[in-house]
Amino acid sequence: MSKWRVLLGLSVVVTLLIAPSAALAASTSPPTIAGFSPKSGPVGTTVKINGKHFGAPGLQVSFGGTMATPDSVSGTQIVVRLPPLAPTGKIQVKTRYGTATSAASFRVTKGIASFPKGAWAGQDITIAASGMPAFHDFTLKLDGQSFGGVATNANGQFSLLRTLPGDLTIGPEHVLVALDSITHVQFPLHVPIFGNWPQARDDPSQTGNGAAEFLINTSNVAKVHQIYATSVLSSPPVEDGGNLYLGYFGNAVAQFQAWAKPYPKIGWAASTDGPVTRSPAVAAGVVYAVSDDRLYALPENPSGTPVPLWTAILGDAAHPFAPVVADGHVYVADGGLGLLQVFDANGVTNCSGAPVVCTPLWFSSFTTVFGAPAVDAKSDGGTGDVYLSVRNNGINKVAVRTAAGANAGSSAALATTSLSGPAVAGGRVFVSGWSAGSSTATLYALDASTEALQWNSSDLGGSAGPTAVAVGNGHVFDQSSDGTLEAFKSSGCGVATCGPLWSGVNYGPGGTTPPTLANGVVYSAAGSSGFPYADLVAVHAFDANGCGSATCGEIGVPNYTGTDSEIVVVAGTVLGQGHNTLSASAL
Repeated sequence: MSKWRVLLGLSVVVTLLIAPSAALAASTSPPTIAGFSPKSGPVGTTVKINGKHFGAPGLQVSFGGTMATPDSVSGTQIVVRLPPLAPTGKIQVKTRYGTATSAASFRVTKGIASFPKGAWAGQDITIAASGMPAFHDFTLKLDGQSFGGVATNANGQFSLLRTLPGDLTIGPEHVLVALDSITHVQFPLHVPIFGNWPQARDDPSQTGNGAAEFLINTSNVAKVHQIYATSVLSSPPVEDGGNLYLGYFGNAVAQFQAWAKPYPKIGWAASTDGPVTRSPAVAAGVVYAVSDDRLYALPENPSGTPVPLWTAILGDAAHPFAPVVADGHVYVADGGLGLLQVFDANGVTNCSGAPVVCTPLWFSSFTTVFGAPAVDAKSDGGTGDVYLSVRNNGINKVAVRTAAGANAGSSAALATTSLSGPAVAGGRVFVSGWSAGSSTATLYALDASTEALQWNSSDLGGSAGPTAVAVGNGHVFDQSSDGTLEAFKSSGCGVATCGPLWSGVNYGPGGTTPPTLANGVVYSAAGSSGFPYADLVAVHAFDANGCGSATCGEIGVPNYTGTDSEIVVVAGTVLGQGHNTLSASAL
């Protein structure tokens, strides 16, 4: 792998680990173009230009003399969209060391496109057309509403900048139509609208289900490819408003512009008193992050370097899990002290001083806590109860607390050595456990109101504890320590012990990475025989509905990352984190 060091905005350095296929080849030779594909297409077409010596300073790409902005560049390939107002003509690639011109012309055909393809509500986008009749008036409509008008030029093209309405709903259903006022022919274009996307384990219920992810599906997941890998990032990411929030470069938490190319661009970084190795949480404009012994509440969009709105001291021996935010509270479970501590998310109640320091609204103490809590949030129509996997008096169980901290009961003893963190969905609590004496791994489904056991799985296998689960669309997914993904019906099978509906092909040890579910695709991180990097694992994608047989193979390998990976699927991108490296793959 090639390593590139890039100086970013806050006088901090990020080391970029770029896959060999994307590494820029340093050369003083002039560029050459061997060919390109496709040979024709409308404005917005993605064109791959193949050749040599593209990775030199001063790169410029043009179509028939019209400049274009590349999406990605390697020493031997440029990926670029046909820009607005580009005529049929030859492609040129220019660097400091010379200019190459394609032997053939790229032929521009009829169509319309938006730049970018998807956008945020309220964002400016460019709408362009090519191959239309010359000097025709076009009326634009977005979702049936007037969106202005424009006329083509002598080449049958137009390009105009428009601002999307600020109240557009998130999703792919928005359609822009260009209507030729003379021929009355309509040219439709889908414009996906992005938002603050739900993502795995960023929801209080810990379901691992990114319910709003629509860009990647079972049909196109095999086409997802690596776009960058960035190092010195120490925690799994959380996305909000098009930005990533994660632990960074030693003792800090940082904001990055998520899909800037060729690597995320830093927005801000805030110092902490220790490494941030757990995912932050983002809610109501505040970023909540934990170091080994402190909770920080930081403004999401500060003017300059953020100053904490408030902090809380968790304890010298603390080892907190990722914070969970629900119903105006911040929940921090701690594996070192065996505590669940709950704080006012607004930093008002039980808070004082300058700078502001907060103490818990309430806390519960246990011998051991096994993971982050799951909250049945009132804001989502739930009870507000908090579920926690714990050991107390030598007994492993799921404990329940009300939103006010009262003891609301617990499950019966679960005969395990360890437990995963819980997930709550559909009136059930799901937790997996492992018994060292018998080396048995089990998935448990409990009634959320009574904590009674409804069903449990047959042995999941593996030489250590299985992961936390992903729950959605009537199914629950778990992964054993040997890397086998298994799918169950969340309502059970009618008897006390249930076998899996289907199991994924075993691709090697899976570690502690829980699966992620989004739009009919379930993702798991495990080894892969013959995988090119021995210390990395692959993110394997499976059809969540199975394959019609007991064992199912992957339908794509969207990513590779570290063995301590966490998987986030958001806005058409698969993010994996491990070994202080964040890897991103997208359509």
